[in-house]
Amino acid sequence: MNPGDRISTIKGIGAKTESHLARIGIYTVGDMAEHYPREYHAYDTPVSIENTEYDNRRQSGYRVIFSETPKLLKRGRTPIVSVMLHAGNASVQVVWYHSPYVRQQLKPGCTVILYGKITSKGSRRMLDHPDIYTEDQYALLQKSLQPVYGLTEGLPQNFFMKTMHSILDSGLLLPDPLPADIRRQYPCFRICGTACRLSPQIPADHNAQPLLTFASFWHTKLSPFSPNIMQPCFLPSFTRFSIALLYRS
Repeated sequence: MNPGDRISTIKGIGAKTESHLARIGIYTVGDMAEHYPREYHAYDTPVSIENTEYDNRRQSGYRVIFSETPKLLKRGRTPIVSVMLHAGNASVQVVWYHSPYVRQQLKPGCTVILYGKITSKGSRRMLDHPDIYTEDQYALLQKSLQPVYGLTEGLPQNFFMKTMHSILDSGLLLPDPLPADIRRQYPCFRICGTACRLSPQIPADHNAQPLLTFASFWHTKLSPFSPNIMQPCFLPSFTRFSIALLYRS
């Protein structure tokens, strides 16, 4: 596998997925490797949908038990999977777009963790296109920070994480532009490009989040490999000043 190979070189990516990725500028294996996370999440203890603390604020994990198989609807040519979930006096309408296959995972009586953000639309509470995890899968996620990628229609977070695993597991060598002298001076910044892309070994404590955020910023804005590079004259002082502040925090 080489950076210049078409993205369809990766097993499981066909013409339809290739067209979805093209919408966000991903055409090659190298493009996917440089698709850095926009943020990192620490997965909290799952709560019931009765909990309204995080409504309209942030994503969270919701433990739910399905009493019925979700319905498959269509809006024009768009397949929509929809189900109304209830717990106590609370209810939430859950919807997945372009994902008819999720009905196979959600059978009556099954318990899963739905990860997403509940929003209010009029008098209704909505959970749009949440990620689906078994309780064991979610427990593993809680042990480390997880990357959150910018998405395109029809491709969930799990797709990007799985694809990034495939690229990194292939042995493809990717450049890490963070200068060696900075990594030596600030040991906590020994975060390579792999950790920025996929952080399964980064402990889920909030002290690691600013480090990963800066490392991703370096790769996307300051790196000589980045198409959005800042003016070279600003790089040395800006980089060292920013890292010094983060290191002291």
